[in-house]
Amino acid sequence: MNIRKKVDYGEMYAALDHIMAIQMPQMELYSEIGKAVCRRTEKGATVATAYLSEHYPNVKGFSPGNIRRMRDFYSTYED
Repeated sequence: MNIRKKVDYGEMYAALDHIMAIQMPQMELYSEIGKAVCRRTEKGATVATAYLSEHYPNVKGFSPGNIRRMRDFYSTYED
């Protein structure tokens, strides 16, 4: 039997809202989004995609694949 745990994404949502409120260059924006998603090990990219698409509909480029690339970019170049 597969029982799902209720997961709280409030911290990630707050981080994404903060990131989107700050005017920063595109590469820094993508790196910060990747950082926020990296902190979540389970379904972070999928949840972030849904949240960003719903709350920021005028901003394009937040597909699941792009969010995963942002996460990978941050993981590779975080130092």
